[in-house]
Amino acid sequence: CTCELWNERMLVQEQERRVAQNIQVQQHLLQRNLQPREVQVLRGRVHEALEQEQEEGECEHQERDRVDGNFGVCRRCNWDCSWYGFQCSDCLDVFCQTCHHHRMPRRYY
Repeated sequence: CTCELWNERMLVQEQERRVAQNIQVQQHLLQRNLQPREVQVLRGRVHEALEQEQEEGECEHQERDRVDGNFGVCRRCNWDCSWYGFQCSDCLDVFCQTCHHHRMPRRYY
């Protein structure tokens, strides 16, 4: 594809945005700064998730946990997740409440 959306530079920028978002989420949950090794591991998980997304499409995982705090925008609809969001335990993407509850696969208990 030659459109700007799949420009390699934009894919790298998206990866860096997700890494920064996930560092913020993890630091908030742990109540401390991440160590360089933890950041490296997180960067690797995000990179793997992006590769999987390119092969399979958007996140369809069913395990998402609520995370409180300002974590940017919903990966699916770009809604501002200023107070909380739901983070996928597999690909680490953050989603708003509406997408989590109504637009995505649900986990069954």
